Amino acid sequence: MNIAERSLHLLSARLLWACNLSPKRDANGNEIPIPAYNYTAGFNTQPEHFDFDITVRTAQKQEIINCAYEDSKRTDPLREKQ
Repeated sequence: MNIAERSLHLLSARLLWACNLSPKRDANGNEIPIPAYNYTAGFNTQPEHFDFDITVRTAQKQEIINCAYEDSKRTDPLREKQ
């Protein structure tokens, strides 16, 4: 559980470092409100789906993301050997 929690925190920090998150806009350019409390019912509750926009903060960060993605494809242990 500790590894999972730390991994989630690292992922969140990396997303916020690299990207701007903002509410989705409708056809008129108005922000679509994000519900403050809208969760699924049952034992394993989780937030209901909501739309949002995500954009990379800078071109430099986009290049870092692209390099990390290409590196992850090369070092993926589940990737079929060619």
